[in-house]
Amino acid sequence: MDEIARNANRILVLKSAHVLMSGTPPEVFARAEELLSAGLDVPQITRVAMALKARGIPIDPAVYTVEALERQLLALKRGGASC
Repeated sequence: MDEIARNANRILVLKSAHVLMSGTPPEVFARAEELLSAGLDVPQITRVAMALKARGIPIDPAVYTVEALERQLLALKRGGASC
């Protein structure tokens, strides 16, 4: 999934020959829990963001690149608005 997240403009997820979801990487990885429950994986950085969110850090767990998570964490460090 990391490779897909970095190189795809649109993602189509199929399950049992039916479209489960379709959209841009941010749209699809925003539904990480649903991807995981369908037996698929998510980018490693998305798992990190999900774990941080579960520990009470106010970030958007739908990130799928290191750079996106870095921007959110830096905004929090600077005391910026919640991500």
